[in-house]
Amino acid sequence: HLLRAWDNRLDRDSKGALLFWLWKQRYDELVAQLPDIKQRDLLVQEKLAFEALRTAIASMMNTYGRLDVAWQDVHLLKRGDHLFPMSGAAPGLTAIHQTWTETSPEGNLKITGGSAFVMVVSLTEPMQSWSVSAFGSSEDADSPHFADQAQLQSKDQFKRVVFDESTLSAQLTSVLTVPFDEETMARESLRAFWAKKRRLGPVIPMSDTTNTSQ
Repeated sequence: HLLRAWDNRLDRDSKGALLFWLWKQRYDELVAQLPDIKQRDLLVQEKLAFEALRTAIASMMNTYGRLDVAWQDVHLLKRGDHLFPMSGAAPGLTAIHQTWTETSPEGNLKITGGSAFVMVVSLTEPMQSWSVSAFGSSEDADSPHFADQAQLQSKDQFKRVVFDESTLSAQLTSVLTVPFDEETMARESLRAFWAKKRRLGPVIPMSDTTNTSQ
């Protein structure tokens, strides 16, 4: 009944997504063990589907104590000290909003990565656009932009993309000016180039012939 009522979406409040994900994991593993000819046998597929569902139900009851666990209760992003429940598809499933996860002993799906940037564009006049960058535009935990977009993404919301300079200036929180000097830039570019070469180690040219007996 839970799976039949599910709308095939991995929204935060979905109560069929977790059961489906656990069932599909087990079903795919069982099918992969069969020879190709058996994989196309509908009767075999039905038996494996039932067995996979039985073990998925047992696993959920053992881990969570119930079957109607909402996706947001287990599909979580940790950013600093904050946890953000997220929608999106875990590994083994395919969706526009894709995530990579690690499963904790408690049964939570810890999000470690996924869809990096999402944008919606309306080709009107003037053009309008909205975007969200997972899961913040800064990796500095002290920055106000470390988790601000994670909060937006948790609510399946976007921020408006700024196109004009006046609106951008009104929203600036800090400005860093980097002086440009062609001679200094060329020198630093060469320094970075040779530093990378040293990290990679010496390049030994390969001869046209190789004596494998020595």
